[in-house]
Amino acid sequence: MRFYNLIVLSFVCTSMAQSVLGQTTLPKVFSANTPDKTAIGIREQAKAASQAISGLYTNENTVTNKDSIRSFIFTQAGVTYHNKTPLNLKSTKTIQLGSFRIENIRYQSQPGVYVTASLYVPEGTGPFPAVVNMHGHWPGARRTEIAQTTAQLLAQNGYVCINVDAWGAGERSPNPHMHEYHGSGLGASLLHVGSSLLGQQLTDNIRAVDLLCSLPYVDSSNIGATGASGGGNQTMWLAAADNRIKAIVPVVSIGTFESYIMNSNCFCELLPSGLCGLETWTVLGSMAPRPLKILTAMNDANPAFTSAQMLRSFKKAKQIYASNGAAKQIEYELFNSGHGYWNEMQISMLSWFNQHLKNGSRPNYTVIDKITILPEDSLATYMGVPREIEVATTAQFCREKGQMLRKKMFDTANFPDGVKRSELINLTGFIPDAVKKTHPTGTVNGWEKIIIETEGGNLIPLLIKHPSGENRTYNLLFYPSGKDSIPDNLLAKYSAGNAGVVLADLWGTGEKESAEARRIDGSLPPFHTLSRSLLWLGKTIMGNWIEEVDAIQQVIKTNYQARHITLCGYRETAVAILLHAAITNGKDPLILEEGPISYLFDQEPNINFYNMSIYLPEFLVWGDISLAASLTEAPITVIDPRSISGRTLSKEEQILYGKEFIDMVQKAGKANHIKFIYNDIKK
Repeated sequence: MRFYNLIVLSFVCTSMAQSVLGQTTLPKVFSANTPDKTAIGIREQAKAASQAISGLYTNENTVTNKDSIRSFIFTQAGVTYHNKTPLNLKSTKTIQLGSFRIENIRYQSQPGVYVTASLYVPEGTGPFPAVVNMHGHWPGARRTEIAQTTAQLLAQNGYVCINVDAWGAGERSPNPHMHEYHGSGLGASLLHVGSSLLGQQLTDNIRAVDLLCSLPYVDSSNIGATGASGGGNQTMWLAAADNRIKAIVPVVSIGTFESYIMNSNCFCELLPSGLCGLETWTVLGSMAPRPLKILTAMNDANPAFTSAQMLRSFKKAKQIYASNGAAKQIEYELFNSGHGYWNEMQISMLSWFNQHLKNGSRPNYTVIDKITILPEDSLATYMGVPREIEVATTAQFCREKGQMLRKKMFDTANFPDGVKRSELINLTGFIPDAVKKTHPTGTVNGWEKIIIETEGGNLIPLLIKHPSGENRTYNLLFYPSGKDSIPDNLLAKYSAGNAGVVLADLWGTGEKESAEARRIDGSLPPFHTLSRSLLWLGKTIMGNWIEEVDAIQQVIKTNYQARHITLCGYRETAVAILLHAAITNGKDPLILEEGPISYLFDQEPNINFYNMSIYLPEFLVWGDISLAASLTEAPITVIDPRSISGRTLSKEEQILYGKEFIDMVQKAGKANHIKFIYNDIKK
């Protein structure tokens, strides 16, 4: 994977009001009314990545490379498919409804991980064709009206249908009786332990196919998949990953991966580094010659799912189908409607499945009896009884997996600097971006304004207040929402004495902030759109920040002959400057304020205490904060560290983590260079 970073000191306050009070107005470095460079830059990268995919795949080799496409999906999504794990199917309630019955069930997806679902089974002995029906981001998850309607129509027409609660949704949410969003910081936390929200959903859905194949009344040679919105996205990935899916109907979900960039899609629709190896049309093409019908709403408000974006992918996918002698096996249909799984779409889906899953052995006409929407409680697997601990929430899964990974780190005898540093470079995608030129733009109120231009074409605005007299000491200070948001007390703290101060707007902040991304984020945590977009491209905000810190250091040391530099990081940026020092074996002192003491999942409440810049795929697989600290000999001062959910550490935790850091430094064969300060008291 390719990742980016930038940091030296960044601050993310609990509320914007806190960051605005008592704040000095600082001069701008860029000229007024500059375009949204960040949004423009990401879209240019996405366009180039999408075009590059065309050079990787031809019509013929997309089909012949099905296995490599599947392997790429499994690897990048972190799929953990355990086909030998017992399903442990358990039914907790059966409801007879007309010509079919509904069974509320749970089954085992991964060792010790259970999934809640509902089975819709027609009257008779079968064997019946079957369909995996996946829901979108709807309150009620598998029990919502849309999911019930689709499943009942299928059951009325002689199909066994399984409705699965997606990972983190429905009865699998932290509160099983309340609809909660499974994305943002909660879903992104899976990245730290080497998985992803998409990967967990895909694992569950593949196991749902295993379950259908295990049922004596199911015709395992005729299984279909459908779903709308996020469920349509799951449909695409399931069909690409599992050849047992014979017919496919994704609904209001097909566009292009390029169009996902700078859009409002959920983290469950993210394949990390997906655009480094795939485009939507390659995934669709890998399904050939299996029957595929795409249903699209002409009035869809989501730019990623418009008919224009769908047609871009459809046309290329059809060429692949044609090269496989299956041009008639792929179709699309447009509907004069908005985003949803409307009745006319469901009828189209039934017609497609009747054509391709019944093989003439059963009536291929469509039956439309009365649909009875049942109360959601009646379809609950655990209504009135405690939920089994094995029905893992995201929080539970991340914490348990994180504990296992940290134990592995502790049990390792030593950590060769070169090996772990190389792994960290690969993890962050760090590539030094040399300084090409600095552009002075004037001095205002004692602040020198310059723009750093890098060889990679990056522009970094700096404000520099030089030290007094012959003193050549500089404090590099950065704030996640930009230099204009730095509170006066923080600015005064690092301007005390004769030291100079350097302020920078790092990627996506301040004068480099994307107004478009902020609008798309809405009520979601800051950097949600930017983080998700970069991850598609194999990059991270953290990686971008690390590279910019490196360029800034070059300029301050070379252009201003700095004798002493201290890098000061707050919250998210504390991680960035630490990782930069670990990667470069930096010797300059670090001050880390309120940064996470560990990436181990702490608690679901306040999981968005840190913004979305904090997420770094596979970080706990690599190690943790304490390991990063052991890779540098730079003096490190850690002030009031927090848990990953922003919780203040208990006295016991302060002692335990202090010992952890010392142990890691000793394993690295270094003298202790770390001190902790809690509430202004040296520990």
